[in-house]
Amino acid sequence: MKYLQKIRTSEFFMLLEIAKLGALEKTIKLTSVKLSEIFRISQQTSSRKLRNMELFGWISREIVPKGQLIRITKEGREILQKVYSNLGILFVNRFPPIMLEGEVFSGLGEGSYYIKKDGYLQQLKEKLGFTPYPGTLNLRLRSKAEINARKDLSTVPYIPIEGWSNGQRTYGPVKVYRAMINNKVRGALLDAERSHYGEDVIEIIAPDFLRETLALKDGDVVQLLFI
Repeated sequence: MKYLQKIRTSEFFMLLEIAKLGALEKTIKLTSVKLSEIFRISQQTSSRKLRNMELFGWISREIVPKGQLIRITKEGREILQKVYSNLGILFVNRFPPIMLEGEVFSGLGEGSYYIKKDGYLQQLKEKLGFTPYPGTLNLRLRSKAEINARKDLSTVPYIPIEGWSNGQRTYGPVKVYRAMINNKVRGALLDAERSHYGEDVIEIIAPDFLRETLALKDGDVVQLLFI
């Protein structure tokens, strides 16, 4: 029995990762190789865990050329919801929402360049539910405390934007964190795996041109609330 519980615990974390990749809302194409890279396990082990999850009834799976079509079932969703509810009981009102403040500054125009790329733009539109303005609002964190607070984002759920390639260049993955900007505009923080900026700089996207909508200029302080 303990052995079976250990297996189910191990598979749960893979189920969670598959959910983060979008399999709660739609059927996704996934390979055991990609899962093995995410969890740093062998391809054989990731394949076995996928089979186990299918046997548990947590996922539906169809083998197709160059991968598998996977979707989380009603049973899998219920498992995730049960754990979510229990965690909510533990954490509600114990940890305040994460808040960051930073000063507006003019960037290098990198954000506009990357957001316009279809490989990123289509994923952002689909997963965030809005078309981002073709540019980012650049904020510089003003203290070591703010930089440390940024690290607390690891406790906040994020939206994964997958890396991609156009055949000539590879573009890295991005983590996206939903945020309320100055308590007025809903947007998101981009946390790119590759960036020319240091840890004191964050980049924000929104459906609006934030400098105009919020009447911002370089040096103004902007507040972000993550929940």
